Amino acid sequence: MTRSMGIICDRCGALAVDCDDQGYYLCEACLAFEENFGAEEGDRDADEEFPDEKNTDGSSRQST
Repeated sequence: MTRSMGIICDRCGALAVDCDDQGYYLCEACLAFEENFGAEEGDRDADEEFPDEKNTDGSSRQST
């Protein structure tokens, strides 16, 4: 794959440079992180880490 293809990283949205063994496109930083530390499949959904969690007052948790 080349940079000119314009495919974005499935993890962070940067320009992807390669595809991992599970078929996810990753940028250089995310690819290096995954090679060094590994990644659980659930880690790819960081924005949805707590989708159903409620605050003590009953309101939904706000994303940061």
